Amino acid sequence: MQVSTSLEAGVLLDELTEIQRELGKLKGKLKQQHRERLRGSIVEDDVEAVTRALDHLSSAIERLSRRRETFIGEMEARGSEAAGNR
Repeated sequence: MQVSTSLEAGVLLDELTEIQRELGKLKGKLKQQHRERLRGSIVEDDVEAVTRALDHLSSAIERLSRRRETFIGEMEARGSEAAGNR
């Protein structure tokens, strides 16, 4: 059960990382379009909103990654401890 949860967390993290990559590409495209063609303040606000959302998503993914690493470490420690008690 615990290993399954760890694997699920890993899959979730991989999926979130892929989403982060795709959103990063979108962010770059939006900024490029903004610089090349669109100069209105509404577009600028949209680009800033996307940028803030991407920054928030990146922070959430980093936190999830740290939690996953901590969880895996704890599970490995418990496994070693259980093996030592046999």
